[in-house]
Amino acid sequence: MSVKLSELMNGGKLVRLSGKFDIVAVGQMEGIFLEYAREKGTILILDFSDVTFLASIGIRLIVTTVKALAGNGGRLAILNPTPDVMEVLDVTGIPSIIPIYSTLDEAVAGLIVDAE
Repeated sequence: MSVKLSELMNGGKLVRLSGKFDIVAVGQMEGIFLEYAREKGTILILDFSDVTFLASIGIRLIVTTVKALAGNGGRLAILNPTPDVMEVLDVTGIPSIIPIYSTLDEAVAGLIVDAE
């Protein structure tokens, strides 16, 4: 898995993931996600437009991160998942607890409005 971390103009964090979000990727990303979750009010957007596979351990990390973010007043959204990944997200009920957006502008706007 390859990862690109970016800071958004509103102070949010964008994590662009590419490849398989499996046990190897979780090991790579867990520390980064939890570091972001420790910061007060973090807005975290996970770009899944190039994720080809989402394992259950990846879902676990996402849910753990959402809970940690919420504990510090932060929020998380998923951006533009591929059809295969969206199917996994739907089956696991993730869209009922984590907003999913198709564009970065929608994600930023949705997270900022929800945080106010």
